[in-house]
Parts: sequence; structure tokens; C-alpha cells
Amino acid sequence: MSTQAVGRGRAVLLTHVFPDPGGVGLARRGWRWACELAARHDELEIILVTRHEGQHVPPFPLPGRLRIVHCTGKPIAPRNLTDWFDPDAGSASALGALDGPTPARIVVFRFYLHDMAAQLPVAWRAVAEMDCDDLESATRRSLAVLDLRHGRFRAAWARMADAWRYARLERRLLP
Repeated sequence: MSTQAVGRGRAVLLTHVFPDPGGVGLARRGWRWACELAARHDELEIILVTRHEGQHVPPFPLPGRLRIVHCTGKPIAPRNLTDWFDPDAGSASALGALDGPTPARIVVFRFYLHDMAAQLPVAWRAVAEMDCDDLESATRRSLAVLDLRHGRFRAAWARMADAWRYARLERRLLP
């Protein structure tokens, strides 16, 4: 995590999971990001991107203000990748309409939110950083091998195809 000075404006966490100190790995990692950003900045806005209407707020206080952006319509340009968040017209509009001065820091939580981050206001994109703790292509390849070992050939094929598509995208988007 970062070592930026305390009290430096507003921060934004763009995430697809509720930050949760007692949740599974991704939720805990999101919580760590939220806490770090809240501690190092004057204010924190957590933008939760979800595919589900009526998302519930966790039963504990978050370290920042929560905004929920729903992706419920037809994707603008689908990537057809497992776990990838394709913006629809509503989510693209909501993200593009975010207002206020450019945040001091924006953390995009996970590579598969890349296309959502691309919908942020132009000035905001310049300060966005992506949390990529692993390569999705390698993860998908590993899961495909596991499927092969267990005789799940159709699942293995689907995961290998996903791994290939992720690898192609990683080469293009992660210099």
C-alpha cells in the first residue's frame, strides 16, 4: 500500500465488493484499501459497482461515504470475460457525471473494473491507479489446470479461453 501524506483532499475507491473486515479475501483487501485511503485523506468516497439492484449496505459503518452504481442494462461494448464489469449506459452516465474537484487519489480495485474506470470524468482518469495483485490470465490458467485434473473438460476449456482473452487484454492495457 502507499505512503502518501495524511490530509490530502478527497480519495475514491472504485470497487465491486463491499469492503468488509470480516469478509472473504477480496472484501478484506477492499477494507484495507478503504481504511488506508480514509486515514490518508480528508474524505473517502467508496463507489460500489454492482450488477444487482437493491444491494444491501453492510451492518457496520464504512470508513467513507458509499455510492452505489448499478449495471443492469445491456453492456455498451461487452468483453465477454468472466468477472469483467462491462459498463451499460446507466453506469457509464453515473460515473461520467461524478462531480467535484478531481480527487487526490483514485484506487480502482481489480483489473476487471478497467472499463468502468474508463467512464470516470477525464480529469479523474489521470489520477486513477489500478490494484492488480495478480494477473487474471494466470489465475484462469491455474483454474483450468485444476478442472483438467478433476476431469471437468468443458469447464477447463472455458477457463483456458478466458485465460487467453485476459492475457490479450493484459498485454494491451497493462504496459
